[in-house]
Amino acid sequence: MALSDNPIRGEVPAGIRHFAGKKSSEQLAFIDDLHKLGLDKWIELPQLVVVGDQNTGKSSVLQAITELPFPVNESMCTRFPTEVVFRRAKPDEKTVVKATIRSNKTSKQDPNLRDRIKDFALTYDELSPQVMEDIIDQATACVFGLDIHTKDKLRLDIGLSDATLRIERSGPHEQHWSIVDLPGLIQGKKTVNIQADSSAKQVNGLSHNGDTGDRRDHIPTKTSPSKKKSDITVAKDLVRAYMENERSIILAVIDPTDYQRQSIFSMIEEIPGSSNRMIGVITKCDTKQEGSDTWVTNFLKNREGSSPCYLKHGWFALRNRKPKEIHITNEERDSLEETEFRKPDWSEVPKSKTGIAALMSYVDRERNNQLQSNMPKLLDEIRMRLRTCSSELRQMGEVRDSPQTQRLFLTQLSDNLKTMADSALDGRYESKVFDNAESKVRLNIQTRLDEFAKEMHRPNDKLPIPFCSTALDSEFIGNLKADSWQEEILRSSNIYGKILRESKRFRGTDLPGDINGSVIKYLFREQSSLWSEAAFRLLQDVQHLVIQARDNLFSAACPDESTRTRVRQSIKSKLEEWDKDAETCLQDLIADNQERHLVTHNPHFLEFPKGTAELRMKAITATMLQNFQVKTKKHLKANSMSTPADTMTIATKYVDELADPSNFLNQESELLVSTSTQMDRLFQIHDYLESYYFLALNRFVDNVAMQVVERHVLGPKCPIRAFSSERVGRLTDEELQDLAGEDAEKRQRRSELTEQKAMFKEALERWEQIQRL
Repeated sequence: MALSDNPIRGEVPAGIRHFAGKKSSEQLAFIDDLHKLGLDKWIELPQLVVVGDQNTGKSSVLQAITELPFPVNESMCTRFPTEVVFRRAKPDEKTVVKATIRSNKTSKQDPNLRDRIKDFALTYDELSPQVMEDIIDQATACVFGLDIHTKDKLRLDIGLSDATLRIERSGPHEQHWSIVDLPGLIQGKKTVNIQADSSAKQVNGLSHNGDTGDRRDHIPTKTSPSKKKSDITVAKDLVRAYMENERSIILAVIDPTDYQRQSIFSMIEEIPGSSNRMIGVITKCDTKQEGSDTWVTNFLKNREGSSPCYLKHGWFALRNRKPKEIHITNEERDSLEETEFRKPDWSEVPKSKTGIAALMSYVDRERNNQLQSNMPKLLDEIRMRLRTCSSELRQMGEVRDSPQTQRLFLTQLSDNLKTMADSALDGRYESKVFDNAESKVRLNIQTRLDEFAKEMHRPNDKLPIPFCSTALDSEFIGNLKADSWQEEILRSSNIYGKILRESKRFRGTDLPGDINGSVIKYLFREQSSLWSEAAFRLLQDVQHLVIQARDNLFSAACPDESTRTRVRQSIKSKLEEWDKDAETCLQDLIADNQERHLVTHNPHFLEFPKGTAELRMKAITATMLQNFQVKTKKHLKANSMSTPADTMTIATKYVDELADPSNFLNQESELLVSTSTQMDRLFQIHDYLESYYFLALNRFVDNVAMQVVERHVLGPKCPIRAFSSERVGRLTDEELQDLAGEDAEKRQRRSELTEQKAMFKEALERWEQIQRL
């Protein structure tokens, strides 16, 4: 093709005569390199994308932009994205045309398609109309698994795919840039069979004689209804995916028929922000029908509030080749376009909005702006992705495909776990893994043991019947009557009543007035009966804290969930032993208090009852003295004692009675006699029981902490310690493979990460090369 001498564009290489500037050429080449590497699978890359409904002239626009001989006949429809790339080669290199295919989101799920396209590579010396048709035919056959020689099937009875055909032309006179053509959107309710009646006068408001002949993006209706429905979905999904890329510039192509029938407008409404990245193109402007002038003009004026579809970047008008003009030169095509827009019909439209030159000048400027704006963010994202890939690969460790590498991996894992376990159990939280509070197992267990101790020492929570206090002794015992004190105590619900009632039930060979010592053992077991529930709740809680910490430490030491699961499964029997040992130990401690003799050699056992007896006597005496004072006043008042001598006589009498202990047994006295042998024994049983209870309680709390928690829960069989290097050393080759061998999914993930890392690294290296130029 000849070079253009258009004064607006200047002299530029063939094939990109409408590409106005060279400022961002190297950056465009870099973006193309990223596409070629396949980075668009993971990162949104800047692209120039052509979208629109079927039969709107997209392929003719593409032909005008690229000067490539895109087929525009009805059989050569756009069935998959087509990426057209121009690359500048070294001055001494020849022009080369290459065609390849890559899979995308949906097509990569088809293993047969992946197998077909992996070796698809075509090379040519030029890109003639015949070569372009051959590329599209072979790509279609490859993508859909058809026979290249079955032309009718290639062009009629197939659907759409998201596999992308890449056509690259490189040469010393090319400029770096690219553009993507997508299959046209299909109007689901409209069924037009253009082959059924070749003499039909109107199709979509345009006569066959008047339209551009652009049928490449029309899907022939021989396709079954279900297949066509699928094609509608595929086309819409493809367009949506490209339009949602915020780094893309979108050329939205419409024709001058009724714009309300064109699906692209509903897509604009559905995708927020897409109108800000979109450049509108109205094609076939020389064929507009009567009545369409107004809305076409309003579109091109693009006034916010009055335009039917306002776009931030506005609308441009083009004139496409007609069927009879298919062989004219690009210069002739441009001349016809300029003649068209000099007509009075277009006088209200700004000249900057008409013609291919104006469109590409604007596109070039916007692409440059976009590149300058997006490049720093794009490079930051590539670096971030590279760090993420590298980090995940480090976490996966070295490839584990032999017993040696598998044993090394597990040994390193066990060593890391031991280091973290020692820190967790010793309460050293310097490592970053302890940023997670659940990993601080020592802290969490100490806190729970403190709660357990407080709970056990709350009398109202853990005592079926509270022990008596000096206040109760003063109020209750001090007011008992000598002739009825036993009956009053037996009827009471306090601990004294319980002791006295049980003494009668346990009476054996004990002497009158005495209380059987077995009562202490029985009452102690009853008083300590609630310990078991609290202790087992504690055990359950601390075991849960250990399992939480183990899972967090395992996750930090081995991010590979599959391997973690297998390692945990391998020590499951140890976990069962750990659980059973701790439970058995606790049951033994409970049995010590519920089933065995009461035993203590604690010297404080006898000191406590002595002190309690002294406090009790003081409390009772105080009550008796108070009662005496009240009685004296009543007696004086009742006998009308008026002289000081009479008053002194009565007072002396009661003081003498109180001072003589033998008078406490006087049945006429209303005061309880404290020297009663049976009462003394009752107090003694109570005090011994209380003393032993609290000594045993403290011992039980400590034993639970030391023997159950420290010895078993946090001992050698603790799940945090269970996976040791000694255990790894005893594993057979088969066991190593079971534990550390990588499954197919993991191998696939490692391969993907390795590939991604190489791509991101190569992309950054390519950018560094550009910076050095």
